[in-house]
Amino acid sequence: MSFVEVAPADWLATAQTLKSEDFGTLMAVDRISTQRIELWLRTKAGHEVMCAVPRDGSVLMDSLTSVWNEADWREREIHEMFGVTFIRVESNKPLYFAPDSILFQSFPLRRDVLLKSRNENEWPGTKDPTDASKSPSRRKSLPVGVDPEWTPERGGAL
Repeated sequence: MSFVEVAPADWLATAQTLKSEDFGTLMAVDRISTQRIELWLRTKAGHEVMCAVPRDGSVLMDSLTSVWNEADWREREIHEMFGVTFIRVESNKPLYFAPDSILFQSFPLRRDVLLKSRNENEWPGTKDPTDASKSPSRRKSLPVGVDPEWTPERGGAL
């Protein structure tokens, strides 16, 4: 197994060198602290390739579907959930949300997106499930994307 970080311009060329290893998975991670979205490719042989792109969408990514057809679904998911745009038009088609949905074009898996359901539903880390009458002994935690000051009247969440 090996790991390599590549520039967006080298993304497709690197994937082509790994074509014989078969497609494993493709995923994205939002690194809000660095203002980048990382794309992670893993082959079935265990090689990992990471490419970081700006969150502002200024870099168009080459599609990996010319190397592996299986990458199509993942690219569509990454586009819809994180806002990474691929040069191949089909990779940018909606996968989960209808174009008239409030979630379409909101990129709900980005860490700076507040989701109404995250604020309204109890997060498992805030309460000890075995005893609802006592405070939990561990430190309370809130999930990413929850504004502790949010109320339904205030709005601002999807």
